Amino acid sequence: MAGALAGEWRGPEGARFSLSKAGEFTAVRLRGQEMDFDEHWSLSGKGTWEVLDSYKGGRTVADGKMVKLIIKNGKSSAAQDGQEQLDGSNTTPTGQKKAPTTYTWMVSVKKEGKKLRLYYVVGDPDTRWLCQFTHA
Repeated sequence: MAGALAGEWRGPEGARFSLSKAGEFTAVRLRGQEMDFDEHWSLSGKGTWEVLDSYKGGRTVADGKMVKLIIKNGKSSAAQDGQEQLDGSNTTPTGQKKAPTTYTWMVSVKKEGKKLRLYYVVGDPDTRWLCQFTHA
């Protein structure tokens, strides 16, 4: 499974990340998951990743495998209220939290035909949607 997940993944708002076969993870402008997404921050940096056979906790999208992504000492960016694209600035608009420098994502793996997709759930529990990533 790890070999099939290695490579570049692209998602919404210009977010992308790469997974190496050696367990290294590099992210660019990756938004937080669940309620953290609504804080309008993103995180870029390097860390580690691993495939989990099972996961109990949080909201998952697919049955089966999960991928745990961890960044430590990342660089945070903030988006303006209501702005669809992250602007890459390092300022925090009034009333918004700055991104943490260390963060863990729990990402679901879903097979669609011969392709794999990665997903995590974002947003308020009443208006959740899927942050989806495709293999580049």
